[in-house]
Amino acid sequence: MNSPAPILRLLVVLLLGFTAAAASAQIVPTKLAAKATEPAAPVRMVEGDELLELLTAKLVPARKKEESDLLLEFAREWKPVPAPEGELSVNLVEQPATGPNAYFLVRFELLADKKKVGSWNVFLKGKMMRTVWVIRSAAQRGEDLAKLDLAQERRDVMNLQGGFWSGPNEGPAQSLTQNLPAGAILFARHTQLMPVIRRGELVDAIISDKALLVRLKVEVLEDGAPGQLVRIRNNTTRKELRGKVINEGTIQVVL
Repeated sequence: MNSPAPILRLLVVLLLGFTAAAASAQIVPTKLAAKATEPAAPVRMVEGDELLELLTAKLVPARKKEESDLLLEFAREWKPVPAPEGELSVNLVEQPATGPNAYFLVRFELLADKKKVGSWNVFLKGKMMRTVWVIRSAAQRGEDLAKLDLAQERRDVMNLQGGFWSGPNEGPAQSLTQNLPAGAILFARHTQLMPVIRRGELVDAIISDKALLVRLKVEVLEDGAPGQLVRIRNNTTRKELRGKVINEGTIQVVL
């Protein structure tokens, strides 16, 4: 008769193995359940206005105290993107070498608490807004600026060179150097000191050399303002000279 011991040992081994497997099966779901209960990191949506503000500050950090303000808008609609909660910032990867203009491409990285969220390429439209002097009514060359219809307006000067007229002052009168249409921006090159002598007038010319002082009548050959050099002609000798305008009736001859 065979001994039952081997059969008993086999049953014990099988029973122990089944118990261990069941215990292991109970442990795994517990760990998974623990992971499932961990709170997800809070997420926010980055809207276009917020992103434009970040890009503007990055593109022109030194212009905040200047007279011009950069205004940006997306050339194409920006669709909000998710980002982790935290302080947002941008890192410019590529931008125009000459700075923002009317239409340009920017490549940037978006960061949340200095951790990269993603990279994007966007086309932007730019305006450089500045308060300038504008002629509200058409004006002719030679007109006195003090008598013109002038006003200050906020205009986009992105594609314009500098040299805007700074406005009225307490100095000598100024006049236009050329005709300007209504609505034109006034530049410094459009203005000059108001001439006090005119071409064709007869004025006194002073010639001084140490103790020698000579006065004579000369003909003015070109308009001139105080301090400017103009051509004059001695009507007796018909010789042309150059002189510095002193006032509306006197020119100092330059020897």
